[in-house]
Amino acid sequence: MLGHDHEGSEGHVDLTFVLDTDRPEQTSLPDCVSGFGPTPEAKLERAVQMWATTTGAAVLEMLGQRGRHGAHFPARDPDGFPGRHAILGGIVGWGAGPEHSSVQRWAADRALLPLIAPALTADGLPRQEPIGVKLFFGTFHGKDTAEVRVNGRTSEAASAALLTADWPRPPSGGSYARTYAVLVHPS
Repeated sequence: MLGHDHEGSEGHVDLTFVLDTDRPEQTSLPDCVSGFGPTPEAKLERAVQMWATTTGAAVLEMLGQRGRHGAHFPARDPDGFPGRHAILGGIVGWGAGPEHSSVQRWAADRALLPLIAPALTADGLPRQEPIGVKLFFGTFHGKDTAEVRVNGRTSEAASAALLTADWPRPPSGGSYARTYAVLVHPS
């Protein structure tokens, strides 16, 4: 479902998976993504590609359970999310300069969910049904950005935890990574 564009910028898209139309409040997985490119069409195309690779992949894996579209982490897996089965979609990256892929490479080699889990569990998770968690972070010319959204809402505590992680900060150019996880049934 196409959502309300909360940002209003060219290339930005708000999309929501509604898993049960009889219970949309409890089963929706909202997300937003921005694309880049030389034209509005190119920006939108890139946004949809990133969304499909991260969010779309995690949700498809949750529904199919075949290990084709995402990685599964049981509730007790040290690389997962304590107390919840987690499904992590792909990790996309982009940037500029000689180290443009450094944050994506770092993210692919790390367990990201344990970095933010203490902050999210301290805040309290919003529901028992599936929960969508977006991670977006990187740097551009010395300006760091880290955003964690839980069911479409920014978690300041989890974003701050991600910001303090030791991902690369190239001194010139920029490098970013994005991924999406679905947290399912509590253990």
